[in-house]
Amino acid sequence: MKDKEFVEIEYVGKIKESGDIFDLTDEKLAKDKGIFNPQTIYGPITIVVGTKQVLKGLDHALLEMNAGDKKNIVIEPKDGFGERNTTLLKIVPASQFKKQNLTPSQGQYITFDQGLRGRVVSVSGGRVKLDFNHPLAGKVLEYELQINKKVDATKDKVDALVSFYLGVLKNATTISIEGEKVKIIIKKDTPINDAVKAKIAEDIKKYVADIKEVVFEGN
Repeated sequence: MKDKEFVEIEYVGKIKESGDIFDLTDEKLAKDKGIFNPQTIYGPITIVVGTKQVLKGLDHALLEMNAGDKKNIVIEPKDGFGERNTTLLKIVPASQFKKQNLTPSQGQYITFDQGLRGRVVSVSGGRVKLDFNHPLAGKVLEYELQINKKVDATKDKVDALVSFYLGVLKNATTISIEGEKVKIIIKKDTPINDAVKAKIAEDIKKYVADIKEVVFEGN
């Protein structure tokens, strides 16, 4: 495939060391393995190659594949979720948690007011040790990756970009295309902020050659 092309893909992502599945697109397999999440949208996804919509290692692999190809790949940490960084291990006074009505316990993930999310490593002597590394930082990954097809239709490309940014909220939108203009109608009280709208519009105009204008209505 080529850089900036739209492709429909399916995949299963595993931690190489343990074989544990951490991400997949197959709903039946998720149920069979007992890892089904009702809040997850399963099924093939359409992404733009080379635009960081997937891990760097997956982007590299896609550039060496064609439509219909299926490939098993190994992704080192530098092309996955990064190496572990010891500077992201922090000691926080327990009093900071009390201010937020939080009671930390080992293994728990906690999100602070600033949006930082960390795993509690230990709680001792009025101090809490937190790890802000990504849970898969430092892990070698294995992927079963398949390209179903190249996506060429303008409507399908727009749908893919809206879905990428909105996830399940995509169902709260109606998309229409008139010539070089895309109109995205958002249902009332759907929580989509202006920054997200701006990014959607920017990417549509950047990656969908036929579109010059994006307009949002509703909400």
